[in-house]
Amino acid sequence: MTVKSRLDISVGDTETEIMESTTTITSEERRFSIGNKGEEIIATVWGSDDNQNWEVADSKTIPPNNYEILIVGPNHYPFVKLTGRTTVPNVESIVDCYLTYTEPAQDP
Repeated sequence: MTVKSRLDISVGDTETEIMESTTTITSEERRFSIGNKGEEIIATVWGSDDNQNWEVADSKTIPPNNYEILIVGPNHYPFVKLTGRTTVPNVESIVDCYLTYTEPAQDP
């Protein structure tokens, strides 16, 4: 398993990339652990077959000063990413995110 992190990401009231697109093994669970340090946010996990056309895989509202986990189970999306936005206009929240996943095998 690999753990990728992005810390102290500023999230506003428009969709903000929290964890960039990451290539993963599709037959295994991908786990986003999100720590919200400020205002309420809506966190959305996206999946893609081609790293261009994205579909919502899961979404959750995370209250202030709270921690949540969003899981993408086995599916056909090799690419996953996480975005978020605050639920109140003109406010920001600071977010930490960890993605736990298995990397695809490298070609020799």
